[in-house]
Amino acid sequence: MTDHPLDANELRELTDAALDGQLTAEQTARLEHLVLNHPEAARFYAAAAHQHAALQWAFADPVLLTPKPVPTPPKRWWVRRRAAGGAGLAAAVLVGLWWALTPARPQAVATLSETKACKWESGSLPTEAGAALVPGRLRLAEGLARLTFASGAEVTVEGPADIELVSPLRMVLHRGQLTAKVPPPAIGFVVDTPGSRVTDLGTEFGVTVRDGATADVQVFAGQVNVLHHPTGHTEEMRTGALRRFTPDEIKPFDPNRDVLPANPPAGRPAAGTRVVHLSTAQGRGRDAFVMPIETPPDRRSDTLLLVKNTVPKHSDWYRKAYLTLDLNGVDPRAVREAELAVTFAPTGMGFASQIGDATFTVYGLTDQTRDDWDEQKVRWNTAPANTPGGKDVDPLKTVRLGSFVIPQGEQTGVRTVGGPALTEFLRADTNKLVTFILVRDTPGSGASDLVHGFASRRHPTLTPPTLRLTLTDRR
Repeated sequence: MTDHPLDANELRELTDAALDGQLTAEQTARLEHLVLNHPEAARFYAAAAHQHAALQWAFADPVLLTPKPVPTPPKRWWVRRRAAGGAGLAAAVLVGLWWALTPARPQAVATLSETKACKWESGSLPTEAGAALVPGRLRLAEGLARLTFASGAEVTVEGPADIELVSPLRMVLHRGQLTAKVPPPAIGFVVDTPGSRVTDLGTEFGVTVRDGATADVQVFAGQVNVLHHPTGHTEEMRTGALRRFTPDEIKPFDPNRDVLPANPPAGRPAAGTRVVHLSTAQGRGRDAFVMPIETPPDRRSDTLLLVKNTVPKHSDWYRKAYLTLDLNGVDPRAVREAELAVTFAPTGMGFASQIGDATFTVYGLTDQTRDDWDEQKVRWNTAPANTPGGKDVDPLKTVRLGSFVIPQGEQTGVRTVGGPALTEFLRADTNKLVTFILVRDTPGSGASDLVHGFASRRHPTLTPPTLRLTLTDRR
């Protein structure tokens, strides 16, 4: 095949982009082609990569900045080369390309500086005291955890809490409460909540989020500005100020009397309510998984619901799980709170290294005429609200109820979905059957990536998919 003449300007631009880590996939392929098919391009890139590395070393170690004479290369110094050196040079260039194109590892944004009586739930970050923390999620079940951000901000989190670290100057409080001390170098530190953004202007403050939608903010000293997303209003708060930011309004509150409702301890329902547990193993309950092809014998499970999302060229290996629970004996209109729990376990199928932290979404089937699906006969093409895509479901026949994450490498545990969307879905039921669809949003690499498994109603030891319902007691 005859290649186009080498364009020196194109080569220089591609080399600069590679060393700056800004190449697109198309540019990467073009640069690889040039250095492997043009000896002069290979030598040019090798020299540039060497110079780039030398400069980085120089800035890392001032001693290396001592000037040294550098001979000027002769014109077209790359034209005459020994054939024996060609293979070695090509290998060196490929190593240089790999080095230049490999993404940098995430930098730590904070340190877990102190823990007191901590019990941790699943998360994507280490939980030992002294650990360096890159951007990611931490879920604290009990205790106090103090984080020192690289900016100097100091945050104490009180369990139960769900937080997300974003940068040295930003974090998210999904649930729970925290206090923050922000010194002058860290002014501008941000705490995001579900409906607001707290920006520090040099202060000490506290934030509480318990219902997934409302945030209480208290300023102990100094000033914060709070942007209320629903209204677009920014509230300036100074020492002693207390404000509650709900989905509808901003209002004062008294922390000694007017507190956000906390979830009652397990086993102790609030007055006037009762708790019931329903699983797919009860009554007309059922569960199954589907995939586009007839499931091969070595890809089946009699006890686990298999779920997978992968690259389109391996679309035969998509899997989704279907769960139906029997609400017989329950008045859907009496549902006050609800939580769906699933237990996951190893499948022995695929490699965990081929997929990162995996996000799963639970949908509710709003087309109640399909609640009678047969777990023995259901197939990919006939499954309720299924669409040809990998994780897709019919948006006209389903409602999104919530999501959860299983970190890379974690193979056992329990995940839950709850909140107003699930409660409203249950309250709208009219036939005493509710169907859920569980999909994995995160695709694997396509190279034998992991199949996740969740305990079905047939598992001999693990709990099947279960609804925990808090009902208004009308007995």
